[in-house]
Amino acid sequence: MQGRFDAAISKVCFELLLETFGRTIGRDLGEPVEEKEETSEEGGRLRGNSSLRQDLNAKDVFTVMEILRRQQQQQGGRGGLPSVLGSASSRYRHDPRQGFSWHNFKAYVRSPFFLILVGGGGAYYVFHLERVEETGRWRFMDVSPSMEVEMGEQAFQETIGEYGRKVLPDYHPQARYVQSVVKRIIHANGLEGKAPSGWKTFVVKDDATKNAFVLPNGTIFVFTGILPVAGDADGLACVLGHEIAHQVARHSAERMSGMKVFYGLALLLASFGIDMGLSQFLLQYVYSLPNSRKNETEADLIGLRLANQACFDPRAAEGLWQRMSATEEMPGVDMSFLSTHPSSKNRTVQVRKWADEIIQDRPAACGPLRHQVQPFQQASRSRW
Repeated sequence: MQGRFDAAISKVCFELLLETFGRTIGRDLGEPVEEKEETSEEGGRLRGNSSLRQDLNAKDVFTVMEILRRQQQQQGGRGGLPSVLGSASSRYRHDPRQGFSWHNFKAYVRSPFFLILVGGGGAYYVFHLERVEETGRWRFMDVSPSMEVEMGEQAFQETIGEYGRKVLPDYHPQARYVQSVVKRIIHANGLEGKAPSGWKTFVVKDDATKNAFVLPNGTIFVFTGILPVAGDADGLACVLGHEIAHQVARHSAERMSGMKVFYGLALLLASFGIDMGLSQFLLQYVYSLPNSRKNETEADLIGLRLANQACFDPRAAEGLWQRMSATEEMPGVDMSFLSTHPSSKNRTVQVRKWADEIIQDRPAACGPLRHQVQPFQQASRSRW
């Protein structure tokens, strides 16, 4: 549900990395470093790294490595890691263009440069670890709330530009239905302050799209195609609770932080002579995708708790994911390791277990559940 926004995160994170290298490289090459101002197609002004640039792609990685190589040549060394990354040991000089060499790799990891790089990077990583308040999970986080909101606002402009004509007015029955569930969850859990720009909900008229997502500024988009899959208000509460949980746990900021680590490791592996494409492929399936699935699983758990606190039945999530599983392609084939989300089949099993536990903490003020009321109503009608 977050594919579009994940791509935007990747662009911004890589832009930050390029700027970090570019400023130092520019000074070393004698090139002027200045803030460039561009004009977007919509007339918006893009300044420095505060924008979601659209022209960043895989070629930028090789551009960085080529600049590093040029700097090496200007410094008079045949190979040698450039000063932008620190002074390498005189005993080890390696040109990434030569490819991977086990001998060079062993020499590199013993060099003072490598020890300083890993030690400094490790210390930075450790100092930016924090616990997710709702689950206690440890994670790396170095993105400020202000940056998170800025990305959310820009993502909102892009999203509303694409779907704005399909957004239902607030007085439409489907819009009122969805917004009422959102407000109930927010109020029952005291989450009014978890969205710096205020919670907003937009319902997009698109019956073919079974989707919903939240932006880092607290804006929720719900496509009408998800409503039949949700089934009823309880199922919809599980969907919306999941999206609200992403915002509460700051998963977008976590993914942005993780992408910095991703690209940093990719460049480090490239300095060993490992092909950049191969290193990105490996990191994608070893680091990025597992972390994304971890976020989705955590949002499932938190979302069920939020729905339960708002007096919805969290057990409706089981039926929700059973219906969602029926709409997925290649039934019976588990491709979850290739996805940013766990498979619906796996989620069905997990949410069933969680819901049975969470329902035990249902607030006393909620009253009886729907399945407890229906038999009484049927018995009453049969008597009269």
